[in-house]
Amino acid sequence: MVDFKEMEEKLALAAGRSAEHIYKYLPIDKARLLILADFVTEEDLRKASRKDLLAVRGIGPKTVDTIEMVLDHLALPEAERVSNQWIIRITVEKGIYREIQIPKMQSFAELADAILWAFDFDNDHAHAFFMDGVPWSDQVYYPGYLEEERSLGNSEEVTLDKLSSGQRFLFVFDFGEEWHFYCQVIRDCLWMSRDIFLCESVGEAPAQY
Repeated sequence: MVDFKEMEEKLALAAGRSAEHIYKYLPIDKARLLILADFVTEEDLRKASRKDLLAVRGIGPKTVDTIEMVLDHLALPEAERVSNQWIIRITVEKGIYREIQIPKMQSFAELADAILWAFDFDNDHAHAFFMDGVPWSDQVYYPGYLEEERSLGNSEEVTLDKLSSGQRFLFVFDFGEEWHFYCQVIRDCLWMSRDIFLCESVGEAPAQY
């Protein structure tokens, strides 16, 4: 007999939003397999041998390699950890926001793509990032075809590793309608993927047209 209550408790324990929990670094399907095999906590995984983990049906060498790498990362003093992704919250109106996870080596233009994707907008107009939060200031990244002498640089070339935790900036899209998206860097994290993820979606996105 499967104890569904116990299973739910295990899944809830490992699904916590703590930045340090190892299961935040694994695909959800792999995390579930390990949790249901009683590898619930970080300590459980540290005690397990490679052979123990590979014995779990559906867990292969690549997943175990990732687990070992993340465990090594989490064992380092916090000051020595190298995180490669940002969690960024984008608010379009009060109570309507999206949180995305994006690699630091992506460009600002790729962040523009991600923001518009998260709000179901078509990327069919010009954009700009105002790093001081002031629209039409000279603290701005434009795409190459709009780049001006007084701008900070080309949004297609400058990467997101220039950001810092807690930083706020403004993304303006469609200079006619002038959509304002207010961005805040929540934190950084380590992730074994180059994909962009939608982490949280609150409120119904406004209609673009």
